Amino acid sequence: ELEDASLEDPDEEQALDAELARLDHAEELSRGADGIHQELYGADRSLTDGLAQLLSRLRKLADLDRGLSGHVELLEGAYHQIVESARNLGDYARSVDLDPRRLEELRERRARLYALKRKYGDDLEEVIATRESLREELQALDAPELDVDQLEAKAEMARTRLLAAAGALSRVRRNGAEGLSSQVTALLPEVGLHAGSFAVEFDERDEPSARGLEGARFVVSLNPGFPPAPLAKVASGGELSRVMLALKSVLSDVDRIPVVVFDEIDAGVGGAVATQVGSRLEAVGEGRQVLVVTHLPQIACRGAHHISVEKRVQGGVTRTAVRELTGEDRAREIARMLDGEPASEASLEHARTLLGLGSVQGEGATRRAG
Repeated sequence: ELEDASLEDPDEEQALDAELARLDHAEELSRGADGIHQELYGADRSLTDGLAQLLSRLRKLADLDRGLSGHVELLEGAYHQIVESARNLGDYARSVDLDPRRLEELRERRARLYALKRKYGDDLEEVIATRESLREELQALDAPELDVDQLEAKAEMARTRLLAAAGALSRVRRNGAEGLSSQVTALLPEVGLHAGSFAVEFDERDEPSARGLEGARFVVSLNPGFPPAPLAKVASGGELSRVMLALKSVLSDVDRIPVVVFDEIDAGVGGAVATQVGSRLEAVGEGRQVLVVTHLPQIACRGAHHISVEKRVQGGVTRTAVRELTGEDRAREIARMLDGEPASEASLEHARTLLGLGSVQGEGATRRAG
């Protein structure tokens, strides 16, 4: 397919895009250029007609005062430039032609180049370089001096290097898995999974691949007497969120994921555990954006921002309302989460304490973003 594409110019895409833009807007370009041509030159009382009359009047004045000769020259130059531009615009307007067949050809060519870039390089220059490299390889394979024994020796050497690299990767993985398992298991009680354990299991492969000699999976046991099983199969939504919170806490320094969402992380927890979960969430949020869906005040008070999501019926239609709560509005929402509706003064005071607002109504505080 690289040969069939007949790639020669690494800048072909830019030329295609320019021609596509012209054909996509052919009618607009033709009509616009012709309109300008008419106003400048073609129509009655055009701009050039007016300039010609003004130029004639200026020449008569210059006959009376030679000091105006320079102005005559400037106006003559402007007149001739406008006439030339107007004629060129007229030619351009007549040359623009909407060609559906050519437009389709260009779109197909553009799609073909995009497909080649997905397979062979980030841009056409890399695609062309890949084609040349493959040509050289094919020429080498077609050469009469091809030595099968030599190729087999090279393949064996490559396999030896692959096994060595895969073995080194396996050792690093297993060493890292031991530390990860122990650290995550140690954090599980803090997030309400007191009997939980976390481990990394490896599935050996018969042959090495680009990913090494084995596959890895996370397994957990969340209840006494049950053997470890894959995380996705044994954990409920809330449990899964809390295991992931423990995992993200351990990996916070190396994890590059910029946004993490925790849903139902407060299912089945409360009291001191909820406070610990909130503390962990806040710590994880120091290096990335953390979004948490929660009904617990101990967790909600830890966020840098508090978003309220409510369903309302307006005019017989159910709508979802989303707004950020700040200051005393946030304190009232935390109090409602603590004590239900309506919030008591005691729960409001407790909410202000949780938020760090103090007991003075209406005061606000800036919290560190997570």
